[in-house]
Amino acid sequence: MPPRKPRVDRAPDRGMKRKARADGFLLIYLAMRSGRSLNGVSEFAHSIGSPVSKATLRRYSIDFGWVDAAKAFDAEIAQRQQNIAIDDALVTNARHVEAGKVLQKVGLTGAQVLLAGEGPDQTGSHVARLVTDGVKIERVAAGLATERIAVVETIWDRFLPQVVALFREATEKSVAVMFEWLAEVPELEGQLDQMRDEMWNASAEVFGPGVD
Repeated sequence: MPPRKPRVDRAPDRGMKRKARADGFLLIYLAMRSGRSLNGVSEFAHSIGSPVSKATLRRYSIDFGWVDAAKAFDAEIAQRQQNIAIDDALVTNARHVEAGKVLQKVGLTGAQVLLAGEGPDQTGSHVARLVTDGVKIERVAAGLATERIAVVETIWDRFLPQVVALFREATEKSVAVMFEWLAEVPELEGQLDQMRDEMWNASAEVFGPGVD
C-alpha cells in the first residue's frame, strides 16, 4: 500500500476567506450609518449581485464584532466633525464625502471577492459602477468637478493602481476580463486603450514573470 499523503489543514485558509468576505459586507454595514441593519445589508448585497442571507450576516456580526466596529466608526466621524468648525451644510457634505469613499472601498472589496472566486453572480460591471459612483459622490460633496474627464482622472489616480496590485498573480486572460468589466462603465468610454497601454508598459514590475 502506498504511503498516505499528509493531511493538509485548510482551516486557516477558510477562516481568512470567511473574514475577507465578512469585511466586504461590514463596509456596506458601516456606510449605512444611522439606518444600518442586517436586512439592509442583505438587500444591498443582493442588488449588486452578491447575495447573502441575513442569517449569515448575523453570524458575521457576532463573530467579528460588527456592533463595536460600527460604534468606533461613528465615533471617529463624530470626532472629525467636532474638530472642524463648519456649518450644518458642510457637515452634510463631509458625510457625503465619507460615504463616497466608503462606496469606493465596497467596490474594491467586490474586486477582491471576484478575484477570490467567490460571489459568482457578482459581475465586474457592478464593481466598476460602485467605484465610479463613489468617486462622483465624493467629488460632488467636496465641490469638485464631476465632468467625465475629472471623474476618469480620479478613478485612474486612486482606483486602478489598487486594482492592478490585486492582479499581481494575474494571467493575460484575467487582465482582459478586467477590461471587459470596465468597458461596461460609460464614464470610461474612450479611456481604456490608454489605460491598457500604460498597464502593459508596467507589466514587468506589476504583474511579474509570465505576463507579457
